[in-house]
Amino acid sequence: MKFLILTMLSITISSFAQANTVLDLSNFITENELKVQTLLSNKYEYSFSKIVLDTKKCVAQESEIGAVGVCLVTLQANEESVSATFAITVSSHFSGTSIIDRDVRVLLIDYKL
Repeated sequence: MKFLILTMLSITISSFAQANTVLDLSNFITENELKVQTLLSNKYEYSFSKIVLDTKKCVAQESEIGAVGVCLVTLQANEESVSATFAITVSSHFSGTSIIDRDVRVLLIDYKL
């Protein structure tokens, strides 16, 4: 019985820590929305609607310099009636280079006309 309670407590703590990491990642992306929008417009030649993140569509883990991971977002292009889904990836190169800035990248996953 004691083992079962400890196991359930461990799972609960782990789930809570994961939820905080995902929240940290989504907050980082939201705080850097201008950078993400600039990446999108430079790479795909459209401007897109405001980024609204759903934390259920994010996967994150903690690194030495903060949360890293990926979030899927669906955005509407301002110039045309295109709805596009992107992966916004936040990564760290701290371990190999000691660079403390997190790298943000965008990748088109799908689109609908």
